[in-house]
Amino acid sequence: MKKGLLHILTATVLLPALLLSAGCEKYLDVKNASSTIIPTRVSDLEAIMDNPSVVALNYMPGLQERLSDYCIVRPDAFASLSDEDRKGYLFGEQPEDLLILTTWINGYKKVFNCNVVLNLLPTVRDGNTLRGQQLKGHALYYRGFSHFLLLEHFSMPYNKGTAEKSPGIPIKKNPDEDDKTVRFTIAASYKSILEDLEEAVRLLPDEEPLLTRPDKLAAHAALARIYLVRGEYDKALDHASEVLRVKSYVDDYNTRDLSPAAPFNFRMTEIILPHNSIGPAYTDPRTSLVTPAFYQSYDEDDLRKKGFFTANAPDNVVFKGSYTGWATSSALFAGVTVPEVLLIRAECRARAGEAGKAMEDLNYLLKHRYKKDRFQPRTASGAEDALMQVIAERKKEFPFRGIRGMDLRRLANDPRFAVTLERTVTVNGQTFKATLLPGSNRYALPIPKDVINATGIEQNNLK
Repeated sequence: MKKGLLHILTATVLLPALLLSAGCEKYLDVKNASSTIIPTRVSDLEAIMDNPSVVALNYMPGLQERLSDYCIVRPDAFASLSDEDRKGYLFGEQPEDLLILTTWINGYKKVFNCNVVLNLLPTVRDGNTLRGQQLKGHALYYRGFSHFLLLEHFSMPYNKGTAEKSPGIPIKKNPDEDDKTVRFTIAASYKSILEDLEEAVRLLPDEEPLLTRPDKLAAHAALARIYLVRGEYDKALDHASEVLRVKSYVDDYNTRDLSPAAPFNFRMTEIILPHNSIGPAYTDPRTSLVTPAFYQSYDEDDLRKKGFFTANAPDNVVFKGSYTGWATSSALFAGVTVPEVLLIRAECRARAGEAGKAMEDLNYLLKHRYKKDRFQPRTASGAEDALMQVIAERKKEFPFRGIRGMDLRRLANDPRFAVTLERTVTVNGQTFKATLLPGSNRYALPIPKDVINATGIEQNNLK
């Protein structure tokens, strides 16, 4: 079992010259200062990967919450939003704003530091040891997963028929500041991402005692998520099964006190690897409200209703269920967990016509989420019914984790699951209404203007 965060959060930064803030020009204007302090051992490079301000626990891109149908903004909160956030909430043409720029910079800063480690690893005296190879897997995991999340934010959803031509994101595989920035196609972007994570599976240890370092299970879980997004359900099933063969523990909400303002934390045993994210201001649980219909979708015997939310009134419900355990922070949990992997496998089994096995996975999860003496195992009339139930539970199991936006993107072309998002807010007698159709070009964020000006890469079609 992975240990707590104390080691990571108190780690000394051994190579400060390599941990420079990223800018926008060239390769984010990060200068390679390895000539100033030259690492000589794997432990020196581990300090880069373990530093929470650089890679470990650093915020992953979290703007996919803008696509969810979980929250509404109170009129007073809407009035206090910036013009950019108001446009974002109302699905307007997303403007250039600081959070979009920061999302791009922080994502590629993480990639840059992974590339620093991968570039320097062959030069240190113990780089070819088992520890060195595991560090290589560590860097490949974060590089691949970071590229994937950037792809989810700044490109349109994966479509097998158009992926060879549709623009993806710049893929960075070395820390050279003069490395030319070009947008790969979506297909080529995924090819690189999958290569990194498949190699990470081979190199990472079976179990990693430090919470923020990935192991084989984390890489398998990431691959299961990515293959699900791509609609390659046989491969998603294989990777999900690899995880569950080793780790299938689900925390039982019957054994937790769900009344505190922050009933969950990073010590949840079902967590495979923690990540944090910050979404747009209008999805901050401290200022937004949960849509009444979503709150009411939970049965009264469903413990998630108490654990995830505080209901001050029928139309005043707030989210409190982040696994970060930080009740006063806008940072939300965005990591990978056993329940996510269970529902991936359940979905893949249902799509393969294995309704019984899909419901076994679903019921295994739900018995840990419902009151023990009230839970009745679910049944399905067939594979189609099982699939519908699994998709519905994905929405209820992962609020405010960025997964809903991912699902809306990947399911936009399926009329069974496609959702038209609608938002309405009235301020000072003026009513604002907006809709976002399935598959809209605004499923992708704009490339920051500073990046386009510096590199000449293609902007997304936002119309």
